[in-house]
Amino acid sequence: MDWLTTIVKVLGTTNPLTAALVQLHSETESHEFKKTLNRLSDPISAMHPDITKLSEDLYKHLKEKDSLHLEITPDFSEKFSRPISTLHQNGLIEAQYSLRNAYAHQIILRDSTYIFYMCKLAENNKSMQKLVERVDKCKVHEHLYGAELGVELGLPLEVIRTVFDLYAKAGYGHSSEEIGPPSYQGIS
Repeated sequence: MDWLTTIVKVLGTTNPLTAALVQLHSETESHEFKKTLNRLSDPISAMHPDITKLSEDLYKHLKEKDSLHLEITPDFSEKFSRPISTLHQNGLIEAQYSLRNAYAHQIILRDSTYIFYMCKLAENNKSMQKLVERVDKCKVHEHLYGAELGVELGLPLEVIRTVFDLYAKAGYGHSSEEIGPPSYQGIS
């Protein structure tokens, strides 16, 4: 099972409405159905034709800065003003504007779904697979340390924190809340 499917299944456990979709996915494993679902299951890209390129560029910035608070240039903001607005209006990002400029100067990544979407587009699939496997198989009282995983897998700490937080929200462990590198402890 690939890392994104595992993430979707964990997300499904956090919301009763998505639990039915997880069940449907489990019952329908045919190749053709998967191909059709893949074409229909990218609602973020479908919002605007430039969202994929914007998201790839934002992920590069996230990886470089290892921060969910991304400073952007006026040229970047102007180039992607519509997809930025679309993502902001749909709650996937928070775009910060100044009173004297019509373009965003900062983007804050707040939605885990969007962060995973960016990872699917721009991150090494094997690294994400290994991260999700490690967290998914974390035993009771076992600790995972984001700084170590970041070095081992070449992933930004904020991506690791997002995965830890997702599993904690699902009730599978505790994710650290302090400032600094994230950590996780399995509880179930």
